[in-house]
Amino acid sequence: MSNWYAGNNSTNNGSFGWIFASGGGTAYTINAESGAYVITGQAATLSIPKSIDAAAGTYAITGQDATLSRGQQVNAEAGAYAITGQDASLLAARSVNAESAAYAIDGQAATLTVSRAVNAEAGAYALTGQDATLLAVRLMSADAGLYAIAGQAAALLAGKAINAEAGSYASSGQDASLFAARQISSDAGTYIITGQAATLDYVRALSAGAGSYLIDGQDATLTKGTLFPAPSDVRAGVVYGPGGIYVGTMAPGALFVFDD
Repeated sequence: MSNWYAGNNSTNNGSFGWIFASGGGTAYTINAESGAYVITGQAATLSIPKSIDAAAGTYAITGQDATLSRGQQVNAEAGAYAITGQDASLLAARSVNAESAAYAIDGQAATLTVSRAVNAEAGAYALTGQDATLLAVRLMSADAGLYAIAGQAAALLAGKAINAEAGSYASSGQDASLFAARQISSDAGTYIITGQAATLDYVRALSAGAGSYLIDGQDATLTKGTLFPAPSDVRAGVVYGPGGIYVGTMAPGALFVFDD
């Protein structure tokens, strides 16, 4: 039979045994290591296949915040996660109305202990998806859209001279196929190019060379025209035009040249 020893802070509870309590109340540091768990089971075999409407569900991961005894600097590395599943097999093809959705990426702003100069490099992102297959061709009214690129102005630590080179941008799209030719009244439009005036450190004489620009467009086709002169170019009282619908108004004695 083994011998058991009870400390000064232990209590004898009779048939329930001894209760052992810590003697000094000392707090110990425990290193928390990552763990993993696996949920296993057996796939259910259905005796009769049935159609099941899949409803959306949610889950939440809860826990307790860890209290740090000391603040330490931790190098944050990028991580990734993947959501996997099984493709659904459709028993029949149906038309589904696709609605727009949105998602938000939240986080916590990092507090910097020391300010450092960081070289900003250009980045890129791509939006990918799947082309929609149309069951029928329909006429759609295209409305104008817009987008805005927002950001934060960079604060420069020192003013430096920068050689500005010319840049370019291209607007691309798809030509619209017209089902019928219609006459459209063309109004004048305008556009504005804005920017910031460059401040010159020195005034220099520049040799200005000739330049050129080219305006392209499409010739306008006139649906109605006339080969008859204006009434002010024909002597007063002279009737001309198809069926005599015009009467000249030129003052007597003015020079008039009529070319057959």
